[in-house]
Amino acid sequence: MNTSGKSLPSLSKDRAVEPKLPPSNTMRTPTTECTSVDQLPMIEGLTSSNISWPSWLLNGRSVELEESKHPSSQYIEMNNLVPACPKYFDAFIKDPKPVYLLCDTIELIITARDCKNRTLNSGGDYLWTWIKTDSLNASQTQEGNITDVGNGTYIARFTLRWIGEVTPVVAVIRTRQEINYLRQWRQKVPARFCYNGTFELRNVTTTVPCHITPWMNLTNTNIKLGKTRHLCNFTDPFTGAPWYCIKPPNMPCSAYDYHRGDTEREKLYDDSKLYFSASKGFNYIKNIKPRVINVVNIDQNSSLSGPFSTCEFTKNLLMCNSERGDMFSPNPTSGLYYKNIWVSLQCKKSKFEKNKIIQILQNKTILFFGDSTVRQWFEFITDSLWNGSCITQLGGTKIGYSAEYNISLAFTFHGFPVRGKPTKASDFDYIANRLDALKTGGPGVIIVLTIWAHFTTTTLEFYQDRLLSIKNAIIRLQKRYPGTRIFIKSANTRSKRIASLSNWYAWECDQLMRKMLGHIPGITIIDVWGMTIGHYTGFHIHPDHVVVSNEIDLLLSFI
Repeated sequence: MNTSGKSLPSLSKDRAVEPKLPPSNTMRTPTTECTSVDQLPMIEGLTSSNISWPSWLLNGRSVELEESKHPSSQYIEMNNLVPACPKYFDAFIKDPKPVYLLCDTIELIITARDCKNRTLNSGGDYLWTWIKTDSLNASQTQEGNITDVGNGTYIARFTLRWIGEVTPVVAVIRTRQEINYLRQWRQKVPARFCYNGTFELRNVTTTVPCHITPWMNLTNTNIKLGKTRHLCNFTDPFTGAPWYCIKPPNMPCSAYDYHRGDTEREKLYDDSKLYFSASKGFNYIKNIKPRVINVVNIDQNSSLSGPFSTCEFTKNLLMCNSERGDMFSPNPTSGLYYKNIWVSLQCKKSKFEKNKIIQILQNKTILFFGDSTVRQWFEFITDSLWNGSCITQLGGTKIGYSAEYNISLAFTFHGFPVRGKPTKASDFDYIANRLDALKTGGPGVIIVLTIWAHFTTTTLEFYQDRLLSIKNAIIRLQKRYPGTRIFIKSANTRSKRIASLSNWYAWECDQLMRKMLGHIPGITIIDVWGMTIGHYTGFHIHPDHVVVSNEIDLLLSFI
């Protein structure tokens, strides 16, 4: 969207220019001089005025719906599973040794117990496991999935890839009874989070609830309904994505102005606290034997201590290549940290400083679509190039541009549902619509997208429909512009929060995304799930700078 009132130069004309790049050994530090708005390139279909008002908003219409009792978590039945008590869980290393050799494998056996410290005879708990050496800033998750034997026993397997004192860690993320509740809650209460829409007409504003379903929760609102629920239906005509707001009295649906998530009203509505522990952290298993194992080098005369050239897994790794789709695997053990550097187990990853980033991105356009976890990638790269300056907001799109090296970067948030601070409703549009509107592509254009964090509060069927619309739009884009490279950032872990934002929900969304999008030719999944388990900086929806730096290095290694 061009809000400057000035015409923007065509991106396609700029792409015909091949600026000379100085040799790498003479590369100077990038300038921080900003490109003015009237010098920004036209990313056709992304910043053009013809999509300044999303189709869903123009399509908004008033509808009436007979009022009825909407679903509530009070209708969820808790089954007769014997409750698991994480504080009594224990774990041990099978056939322990006094000393392990580099590249040995170990099996960690985990036993689930009830609140009377009795061994359970069924599985279904959701666990994370990793090994670590704090002094080396080294950590790694288990090989593949944890094996649920089905009788209360779980098995996690590890390859020992660095020397020193190594500590195994097990976290119980959700117990079986919690997962049973979460699974039912997701299906029976699709409107689990609360959103508000602000309508404005002639300087009068009214705030009303909005949601993906007409049967949104109205707790702690001033909305009084009779037998009929008057709604504004903003369902998108192209993707079919639903969005409804309670229609304000004496205002048209076209007065919809701002959107935000309402966390305070959500707290009053969320009764999952009746079923879940009030603990803010994860439940870590304390009884693990042995607590520490000692790993030594195979070759006592070697000075190697890290995972870079010793174990078999690194010897035949190829350079990361998006054409091979290296990073797709249903349940990848994608790598490990060693001295704060992520070592990929699937391809050779490089380290990128400012000058090298310029070399990789010159004459390229990178378009980021999705939530704030991929916006973090956009901001990391623009910070690296321009120290956080030189970013222009055009409607709902953030743009960074270097005329000197012909580098264009843009970020656009995905369509509803979206939590967060008040934002112009017209700034949101659906990823599929954005991709269909693009009039640029090919080898010089890179699409990076992620869509998961705001969908843990919806049903899997709703999320699947959104992924399907994106999948079809990607296929259409590839037909229009062959050679366009597309990357999908996987979900990442987060701290323990309210049940609606559970890591278990995020993991299930991530598995569905891999299943639906991972096998499309031309798509590479950048797996960051394992990168955000076990790092010493902890679990955050927006990971620490050192983690994001490694994520960006992995992305750029494919470019």
